[in-house]
Formats: sequence, C-alpha cells, structure tokens
Amino acid sequence: MHSKLQPKYRRILTITAVTITAFLMWNSMARKPSNLSTTSKYTSAKQKAVQRCFYGIDASPCIFDYEWDERRVKGQSPLLLPRLRDPFNGWNVLNEDEESLQENHNSDRKIAILYFNERKEYLEKMDRYYYDEVKAASSHPNLLVRMWGPGWPKYNAKLTAQQNIAQAFPNLPFDIIYTKTWHHNVTSDTAVVIHGTGDCHKLKCIHEKYYPTHADAITFRYAGEILEFGRPEQWKLREQRRVSKVFPELNETHQRSMEQPMPFFFHSPDCADEALMHPIRSSSRTRWWRSERWEDSRPTQIQLLGYTDSSWYPLRAKILHGIEKGFIQNAKVYEHVGYVLQPEKGKAKKISSLELGVFDPQDPAVEHHRKNQQSWAKTLATTQICVFDSSILRKAIRKYQESFMSGCVVAADIPLEMESVFKGVVIPLRADMEVEEINDVLQRYLKDKERLARMAMEAFRRARSLWTCRNKVDRLLEAAEMVVSGERGYWFPFEFRGTCRLFEEGGGAGGKHMTEWCRKREV
Repeated sequence: MHSKLQPKYRRILTITAVTITAFLMWNSMARKPSNLSTTSKYTSAKQKAVQRCFYGIDASPCIFDYEWDERRVKGQSPLLLPRLRDPFNGWNVLNEDEESLQENHNSDRKIAILYFNERKEYLEKMDRYYYDEVKAASSHPNLLVRMWGPGWPKYNAKLTAQQNIAQAFPNLPFDIIYTKTWHHNVTSDTAVVIHGTGDCHKLKCIHEKYYPTHADAITFRYAGEILEFGRPEQWKLREQRRVSKVFPELNETHQRSMEQPMPFFFHSPDCADEALMHPIRSSSRTRWWRSERWEDSRPTQIQLLGYTDSSWYPLRAKILHGIEKGFIQNAKVYEHVGYVLQPEKGKAKKISSLELGVFDPQDPAVEHHRKNQQSWAKTLATTQICVFDSSILRKAIRKYQESFMSGCVVAADIPLEMESVFKGVVIPLRADMEVEEINDVLQRYLKDKERLARMAMEAFRRARSLWTCRNKVDRLLEAAEMVVSGERGYWFPFEFRGTCRLFEEGGGAGGKHMTEWCRKREV
C-alpha cells in the first residue's frame, strides 16, 4: 500500500510515526513513574512486590502478609496436651515433649477458644476490633471458635459465668476463654482465662469490683498502661482489700491464703482487617497511556479523623480550630459517628441461624456496623493524608493500623510504643506546634506525591506484616501457651517507653493525673 503513495505522503507518514513514538517514549519516562506507582525509584524485587499488592494487581495475598504459626497449624501446641490447674501455683502441663506434641498432631483435636462477651456490646459498640479478631480466629485451620456470653441465647443471669458456659457447651471443653467484659469475673477449671482491655478510664481497671481477679492473664492493647496499672504492689493491695471485704470473719493469715496470685500480663496491640482496610484503584484514568498513581484514587487531600475533645486529643482540637478558621488549607473534617451505634429497628432481635456461638460475619443484627466500617474504610482509602493524634496517653490507637493498611499517609504524633514501626512513614506532628507550623508541614508533604507514595507503601507493608488480626490471634495463643508452661510476669512483644504520660482520672482536663513516677513530690 505504501509503495503506491507519493513520496511526500510517505515522508509525512514516517515523520508522524516517529513523532508519536518519540512522544510516547518521552511520556513514559517523564510522566509514567514506574510500572505501578508514582516513583521510579521503587524498583527492587521487594518493592515491586509491595506495589503489586498495594494496587491490587495480584488476587492472591501479599507475599509479605503474616501467616499463621506453622507449629499450631500442625496441632503442635502445649494447649492441646493434658494439663492440671493448681489454684494457687498456676498450671502444670503433662508430658510436654516432642513425642506428645507429635501424637496430638496425628489426632483431630483443635484448640477451642471461647470469646466471651455481652451481646449488648456486640450490637452497639462502634469499634469492632474484638470482632475483627474473632473473624480472623474463625479462619484458623486448627482452632474451634465460639463467641457467646451474657444476653445471648441460653445465657441464664441467675447462674455464674462458669456455670453458664458449662451448661451451654457441655461437650466442648475450652482451652482458652478470652473476655473483655468488666462485669463478669470468669473462672474455669480447665481453660486458660485471659482478660483483654484497652483504656482505663476513670481508673476503673484498678478498682477491685472491676478487676478480673481469677484471670490467668491480662492483656493490654497499649503497652505503657501495663506498667501504670499492672504492678505487683498494686495487685497485692487490691487482693488484700477484696479478701478482707469478702471474708471479714477470717483472721489475717487465712485472708492471705485466699488472695489470688498476680496474673501474667502481656501487650497485644490493635489489629485491622486487611480484607476491609486496603487501598482501592481509581475508577477512571485521565490518560489511557498512564499507569495508576497513588493519588489517583485519593481525591481528598487532607482529612482530620476522630473525636476532637481537647482534654483527650489536644492536637486534634488544635487542627480542627485551624481548619475551621482557614489556617490549614486543603483539609476537611470527617464527621465522628460516635462510640455507640444502635442497630436498625427490628434487627437487634434477629439471631443467627448458625450453631450456638458460631461467629457469623454476615449477621443481619449488626448490618449497621458493617455499613459504618465500609464507609470508614472508603474514607481512608480515598484520602492522601490522614490526620489525628495518639491522645494524651501517647498510645498506638487503631487509626494507625487502619490508615497504614489503607494506604493513607498518617500525620500525627509518634506513640510511646512500637516507635520503630512508625519511623519514617508518619508525618511527625506535636501538640505544642503552632497552627501555622502544622499547616506548613502538611502542605510541604502534600506537594511531594512521590514521597507520600513511598511512605504509604512502606507503611502498608509493615502493617500487613505486623498488624493483621492473624498476628493478634497468634499472640493470644502464644501467651496462653506461656501461661500453661508456667511463665509469670510480663511479655512485651514490641518496644515501648515507660516514661511520663497523662491519664484522665475524673473526667475532663481538670481530672488528669500524671504517671506515678513522674509526679512532683509534695513537701
């Protein structure tokens, strides 16, 4: 065909073809940052794996995702061996050797866990961290998981928690009972009882009527609070007061014999569900030849997240003021939905048709929570910079985990725990910064999309390696194994600082108190 064209037309076609080719090559180098991301520097095999997972190119899990501990998957756990409880000296595992573990590996027995909690909280609690953990545990190949407690079918308020559990599950001897309710002091002759908690509002966790006296272990979501509220002298004092009230007729020697030993304390930070919290791809491309860029799916540039009460969150309150007065640009405020969400009318009474205690991820009674979680996940996945703070306690709240997994770059202060995980991937802010300085920092980072993309993807990798709910379930199992093997004291899987911090005591700014070892001496 070309041979039939006149020479001048052939020259025009050739020039046009060369021009188009050159333009595409220039655009590829100048505008297309790399095969998958904003930055051409993200080129190592490890980084490319992060990119492919970050942008959802691979349908399979990320190669750096946390995987279940292989030993427990194979059924080789001390929790599966026969054991005896000594009321005052802990547990004794019988025949904890390789041969016994191998024998159990050849059996069909699974580790049985009861997540014991109140149905009212299940229906109303906005923060679903406990239930995301139950969901993850239910996916473990060698766990048998049940979730049940006060308010659920067959629970009798006239019986003790232990009697209720035995009556509801007569043929299911649990290995672990994991509870987060303060209102029911769970005991068990056969299961390792672990109580989980987060905050200690108004110091209730050190009041004897709330404290889980008979727990084998107590886990805090924030490491520093263990030193603040879980010291041996505190436990001993609480037990002395409790026993003297319960058994006033006993002499001092007998009362001491009734005191419970201090449980095993361990730190287990929050987790996030990567099936829900993850980056999303943009629905449209402005140019057909350009690959996905980090900012393409994130139309919101800066967003302030969370409750903004100044007595608890001074940095958030300052940023809110800056946004409202126009001192902080390119920013908006996410409307906090509240900590309690009531179920939709008529749905609270709906009970899952599954077997008693089996977790139902599609339970219609909590559809309102699923909708809220999906809305929250979309907010994080469509925002470039997520702004909040760690509260006056300087704790690693769940917004860090969720933002990291969603690919939103966090701008906040650095918590006093797991600092190495936050290093280099968080835009550092401080409560003592002026509003103008905060705005300068945010705008400087906002202009550098390549830097933000690198930070987002590295934070994403760290979160998927350390903060999935599989991590948290395995940590629970490991702690229980340590307990039945005779461990006492404390377990801190991550680094933290036991330095000065404020706590809210009586409510409001006037009720704060300082960490005990940081208080000024009164003369």
